[in-house]
Amino acid sequence: MLRAIPRTLRRATRAAHGVAGDASLSAPPKTRNSGPMRLGIFRGDGTGPEVTEEALKVLSAVAKIDGIEYTTAELPFGSQRYLDTGVIITPDEIEDLRANYDCVLMGAIGDPRCPPGVIEKGILLSLRFQLDQYINLRPVHLFPGVSTPLKGKGPEHISFDIVRENTEDLYCGNGGILRKGTPHEVATQEMVATRYGVERVVRFAYDFARQKKEAGLGRGHLTHVNKTNVLT
Repeated sequence: MLRAIPRTLRRATRAAHGVAGDASLSAPPKTRNSGPMRLGIFRGDGTGPEVTEEALKVLSAVAKIDGIEYTTAELPFGSQRYLDTGVIITPDEIEDLRANYDCVLMGAIGDPRCPPGVIEKGILLSLRFQLDQYINLRPVHLFPGVSTPLKGKGPEHISFDIVRENTEDLYCGNGGILRKGTPHEVATQEMVATRYGVERVVRFAYDFARQKKEAGLGRGHLTHVNKTNVLT
């Protein structure tokens, strides 16, 4: 992905992410410090360290081609730390991430020795909400020479990006259980969508599509997709 998008677009994309946490959508974007990009490494659990190591090899190769300067720091967050110490990640460590790193490369996390959801909520959701990571950006690009189940299609046909809201809806975790353990037990979960949350992700999507078109990487076309049912 770093190789596919020019440096100017990557800078603009990081700036767009910088509005996270601001009280107003009109606030100027935050800019990172000058100098090499500061990259924190969470190698994760299971196959996570192996996959992360290969990802770092790719990053190193791309950086040489595209003139990307970066530094890395290994961070201890993951299941083994929790099993050894009972600590997942502290508020001070999250603030350190906010202050001293531009981005994080994270491997898969989770371990069958840990209670279900403890590590996922303790790391993924903690970072998502504390750092207000409101954009879930998923590039979908077919590379040359790679086969696809879609017959007769090539990279010129399969190249788009999915932008999803990442902090509202069911991610809020609102809800609970009434009369637990009885025949009348009821569970509820609320889907939350605020104007603020919707507007900032829509603005990001429009800006991203426009920036890709200006960089010669797309048509500037944006499609709205929602999940609905007969009652809505």
